[in-house]
Amino acid sequence: MRASTTCTAKTRYGTVQDPEYMPLGHGRIWQVPLFVLVAGLAPFGLLIRFGILSPIAAIFPPFRRTVVERFSALAINPLFRREMPTGSQLKLWLWLESLCALWAMTFLALVFAGVITETVFWTGIGLGAAVGLVNQLRTLVAHHWENEGEEMTPTEQFLDTVNVPPPATLPMLWAPVGLRYHALHHLLPRLPYHNLGAAHARLMAELPESARYGEGSARGFWEVVARLIGFIRNRRSASETKIAPAE
Repeated sequence: MRASTTCTAKTRYGTVQDPEYMPLGHGRIWQVPLFVLVAGLAPFGLLIRFGILSPIAAIFPPFRRTVVERFSALAINPLFRREMPTGSQLKLWLWLESLCALWAMTFLALVFAGVITETVFWTGIGLGAAVGLVNQLRTLVAHHWENEGEEMTPTEQFLDTVNVPPPATLPMLWAPVGLRYHALHHLLPRLPYHNLGAAHARLMAELPESARYGEGSARGFWEVVARLIGFIRNRRSASETKIAPAE
């Protein structure tokens, strides 16, 4: 079962069925900062999802499919649609959604009643927004985002993800645990996070300089961002050249 799940995940990578992938490289440059900033709205999104949409879906069952498909995943891919839960999963889903809705409605009721002060409320929202922004910055440089929806080969998937190994030091702060070796994680998804650094070092020591594995590494945050911006500019320039009228 695990092997099948892993295989399915690999075939979905970078496609419309991948909730964690957005083809930023095929958009506009202004979409890059927007991609980061929208994450600051996450606290409001969660309150709306469970405090408002869940009760509406319970009262109007036809609306439930829309809520499940489009508003029930922390997805960055706007084309992703979640499958409807069935069987034992449906029972668990309803329990979890009911408890989350109860929490959200209680929280909002306490805010409107003044039990939770405005200071406490906005402090919580601010902290949640800050966490969302930092996480989205990390997500931005975990991939190159150059795929446009087609199924990718394992090599293409690896080269579209990013390792940020030493000697870079700041990644220790913004890419802790396994994100620093995100490309290697995609290559060897079952390798424990705490072994990724040692595995990367051994691969770099054993593989020849011509090996494509080295292409998956970047020197730091801004190098990845610069590559993304450059890719968008080059693609747009090529597109404008292609459609330019012949003299």
